[in-house]
Amino acid sequence: MNFKDVTDDKGLEYLNKVVYVGSNPVWDYKAKGNKVYLINEQDTSVVEGNVNLQELSKYLYECRIKQEDVIFIDESDGEVLDNCEWTSELNLTFLK
Repeated sequence: MNFKDVTDDKGLEYLNKVVYVGSNPVWDYKAKGNKVYLINEQDTSVVEGNVNLQELSKYLYECRIKQEDVIFIDESDGEVLDNCEWTSELNLTFLK
């Protein structure tokens, strides 16, 4: 999956859409090389909001990771997330 292809054909209104892994919203992330680990385990102590496309795209830019080269990984189990879809609520969901 190429993140650039997934997001390029969407308009600016999609930038505020929440990113999910399965049914869990992503609430944090970390990068190592061109890999971005998405943290999505439910944690009741988390008080900050969920990650949206604008925040994730900005992070990739700040880390100098090209959108066409990024590899997303589920931080909880190390599984590569190479498939995603836009849900009926128009959120971006990585499929497991």
